[in-house]
Amino acid sequence: MGPTIEIDRSGDLTLVLSKSPDSSAEEKKQTLLVSSKVLSLASPVFAAMLSPRFREGQRSDSGTLDPLSLPDDDAVAMTTLCRVFHFRYDELPVKPGLELLKNLAVLCDKYDCVAPLRFVSESWLVAWETAASGEDLEILLFVSFVFGRAERLAKLSGRIVREFSGNLKHLDTLGSFDAVPELLLRMSARSAILLAESRH
Repeated sequence: MGPTIEIDRSGDLTLVLSKSPDSSAEEKKQTLLVSSKVLSLASPVFAAMLSPRFREGQRSDSGTLDPLSLPDDDAVAMTTLCRVFHFRYDELPVKPGLELLKNLAVLCDKYDCVAPLRFVSESWLVAWETAASGEDLEILLFVSFVFGRAERLAKLSGRIVREFSGNLKHLDTLGSFDAVPELLLRMSARSAILLAESRH
């Protein structure tokens, strides 16, 4: 297990994350020290998980919580997400890779915590907008949809519609995202902005 990353040095909760299969045996796990209060404020899903009604929310005599294992969540994305939650903006990437952006969007959809990333997600999408092409556009379209970036969604869907003649659900990358509704896969650029605006 690698050293604990202290997102909050006074934190009361340790998150246990699974790293990529390529990691060495002793480095399979990554732990983060965070504030349960911050996570609960940022995400209603975490708020429910960490409430006293559930085992995860039961505190020891010292006031700390048992480690919370999140084996299905990408370790790099969760670390980045927690840094946003804790206002550690100086530790955020200026232009995260598309795989990280995709995994962040998946986590934000899962934990219902889009709002804290609203501003940073916009700057990240702007950084990628002109450089993306092909499959990259599919990932950015998914990310734009999850984060409710209506203008970006309209531009990206317009480019994909112009560059791809078939049904968008047949795109390998975009069609694999469970969070993308059938409506988005059938839409035109003109209607993309309306769907994104309806989310927020």
